[in-house]
Amino acid sequence: MAPGQKVPLLLILHSLGTSAEDVAAKTDWPSVADQQGIAWLAPNGPIDAQGRRFWDAGPECCNFDGPPLDHVAALRKLLERVLVGAPIDRERVFVGGTSNGGFMAHRLACAAPDLVAGIVSIAGAGPSENPTCMPAQSLRVLQIHGDADPIVTYGGDHLFQDPKLPRHPSAEQTVGAWAVRLGCSDRPIEAPPLDLEAHRPGIDTRVTRYEGCSRGQVELWTVTGGGHYLAYRSPAPEIIWRFLNR
Repeated sequence: MAPGQKVPLLLILHSLGTSAEDVAAKTDWPSVADQQGIAWLAPNGPIDAQGRRFWDAGPECCNFDGPPLDHVAALRKLLERVLVGAPIDRERVFVGGTSNGGFMAHRLACAAPDLVAGIVSIAGAGPSENPTCMPAQSLRVLQIHGDADPIVTYGGDHLFQDPKLPRHPSAEQTVGAWAVRLGCSDRPIEAPPLDLEAHRPGIDTRVTRYEGCSRGQVELWTVTGGGHYLAYRSPAPEIIWRFLNR
């Protein structure tokens, strides 16, 4: 890195029951970040009564034990500390999360759009009710979801399809709500599909894009036959990064 150069930052949020160490050891995200010249950060959430790390992303997921925790404030404090102490481009701070981390990415974008330029939620979802989000000047939102996900279902349901757990909106409802917030057109279009998952034969991912957004970009990538565990391995991280950073 040249003297005075600033780099983008990617905050990676783990899923329920996994950890920052799992992100580092079991995904291609760190190696892709290093290749692309991206600073990356993967914090750990607290541990619940069942011994699982989690993020409190609101009523939908996944603080099932105790009083609400303000993880928006905690992550804001973390990001602000990094922005002060490292050569980070403040205009290129992005958040990516899987499952519970994806729920948290949506919540952070809603509550702190001044901090982030874009998010990707993989097998997560937005809030069930339309929240009062802080206005975003420019925000990229990408939702990636398998249409056969049994845990955070594509069409919306209770988490784990367990009626004792909270409901979450569908993938389409999630991006539709963001399209309204970001001043997009009412109807999305079908864009060229992608080959996102290397282990699946052929072109596996449909791309639905909202156009005419006055305050950002919104897309839904639907992995045909995809389950809950997606986008860990190349080429998915590289393709996602192109969306976030374009």
